[in-house]
Amino acid sequence: MCKWSVFQLKESGDNQSLETVEGISSTMTITSVIVGTVVTQVVGAFWYNVFAEPWMRGLGKKREDFKNTDSSPFLLAFLAMFALSAFMSATLRPFFGVVTVEEAIHFALRVSVAGALLQIPHRSFQGTGWSTYFVNVGYDAVCLLIICVITTML
Repeated sequence: MCKWSVFQLKESGDNQSLETVEGISSTMTITSVIVGTVVTQVVGAFWYNVFAEPWMRGLGKKREDFKNTDSSPFLLAFLAMFALSAFMSATLRPFFGVVTVEEAIHFALRVSVAGALLQIPHRSFQGTGWSTYFVNVGYDAVCLLIICVITTML
């Protein structure tokens, strides 16, 4: 297990020092990372099965176009969710001060809105349809929400 602490800069006169913030500490657990990664993969399989048609339509593709796809997109998706789970497990409490499920939900929704807004220019230049954009950012928001909630619970 990795232990993390939050520090704050204290100023007293001409001196500055770092002190541990009382009540905010975190333990990055492999359990939260593994559970977050696995749950987001299951959700992804369900999500893209349910929203396959609008997602493909926005890409201008059909199911047949994906028949010979190798496993690299799935491996990259797994690694990305593993990295996101590890990052959230290591930083959610100590750096962002998120300690309750309610705070995790608010945090995830705010970050998801920022992420969705950042993707609009990319969507425009890539020429993909809005349906693909909404399916992708919806999935990203759900994954971040799941990971943040799991991290605060475990």
